Amino acid sequence: MAQAFETHALTDPELSERLRQSYSELLALLTALGSDRAAEHLALALGLAGLTLTGNLTAAEARAAVRSGIKKRG
Repeated sequence: MAQAFETHALTDPELSERLRQSYSELLALLTALGSDRAAEHLALALGLAGLTLTGNLTAAEARAAVRSGIKKRG
């Protein structure tokens, strides 16, 4: 559902701006919590979400990929 909304939001200037602003706020929060690579970590997690939802990855595989990415990148 979230991916469908985001795809639709990108076609609407007002929703697109709201989405961009929300992600900016989330990245700022993650950075404030101590993640100097918040954008990388969020992109990794979001990218894996779609593959998990479609069944191409199990939840355990997605978690392992996120943890591996965090360990490699700090």
